[in-house]
This record gives sequence, structure tokens and C-alpha cells, in this order.
Amino acid sequence: MNRLTKFQIALPFLLLIAAGLLLETVYINSPLTPAEMQIYGFTPVQLDLTAINERSFRDLEHPIARRPSSGRPFPSTPLSSLAPPKAAAKAAGPAPRVSMIVVGEGRKIALVNGHVVREGDSVGGMRISRIEKQRILITQSADENTGPGAVWVYLEGIR
Repeated sequence: MNRLTKFQIALPFLLLIAAGLLLETVYINSPLTPAEMQIYGFTPVQLDLTAINERSFRDLEHPIARRPSSGRPFPSTPLSSLAPPKAAAKAAGPAPRVSMIVVGEGRKIALVNGHVVREGDSVGGMRISRIEKQRILITQSADENTGPGAVWVYLEGIR
């Protein structure tokens, strides 16, 4: 190892030692004058935080005051009774997600909800009726290609 490399290795340590010695000799005055310290009630002593007045925490109020309502009571029907039952949500299944579509000569393949499908295949009780470049047609049964049961699902990021 040459002298320059040894010097480059030792330089950061020498700078740390020099900074420590400099801080020992320099006294930094308080930014407040004694009169300002007295006005602001600042005393440079060690604070004892072990004895906390518990009553002060119990007497705290919420920062947002509750206002009286406009005379109308809250709904008497719980929201859980208004929501659809969980069985119906599970029966519907997740919304179909089209991640990829490959359309080539004589071959149309799509990746729907993580499953590779072709025209005519079924995924989650729904039939893949048509596959196009940016969308697929999903129907509820094999008979209907149009109507309320037919839904166009677009490739992710397109719509």
C-alpha cells in the first residue's frame, strides 16, 4: 500500500478527532439572553417527567366538539341489515380481470382472473363468448351473446 492510500484511509479518522477537539474548546452561547429566559420561563435544568399529573389527562376534551343534531335522529335500521348478504356476494364472485390477450392466426387466448382461456371456455360460471384485441365478451350462459347477461371486459389499463 502506498502513502497516498494510507493517508486517504486515515483522513476521515483524523477529521473526526479534530472536530471533537474543536467542539471541546468552543463554547456555544444560549440563543436566549437571561432576561428572555426569565420572561419565557425557560430554565436550563434537567426536567423530571416521572411525576405526571394524571388528572390533567382525564380532564381533556375531544378537540372536535359534538354539535347537536338538526332534530333528526340517526337511522333506526342498522346498516348491516341494508347490505347484501355475504352469500350473494360470494355467489357473484370477483369481477373478471383481463390481464393479457393474444390474438393470432386461428388462435385467440386471454388471461382472465389468472386462468388461460379460449373462446367458448368458462371461468367462474361465465362463458367467454368472444376474444378481441383489447376486450373479451363474457356471457352468463352459452345461448346469449347479447342482452343484459353479456358484458364486455376490457384489458387492464385500457379502460
